[in-house]
Amino acid sequence: MMPRNLKGTMENSDGAGQAGQAGDFLTPKELGARWHWNTESVRRKLRRREISSIVISGRRLIPRSEVELLERDGRIERLPHP
Repeated sequence: MMPRNLKGTMENSDGAGQAGQAGDFLTPKELGARWHWNTESVRRKLRRREISSIVISGRRLIPRSEVELLERDGRIERLPHP
């Protein structure tokens, strides 16, 4: 399942294509911190394909749009902030 509004290739001022920006994606560690989950719990959801992600240069990245969609739809169980 691909996110609905994932940005494609963006154009630089010099005309070269660039895939998104760093702020468009979260790493599993960043998502774990945001949701107060263990990083391995995030990776487990990624392996089960419960959360959409892409791999760029060997790094698993979760589109911020997918994270916001899951949060907005209430399909995520966030742990209470300690």
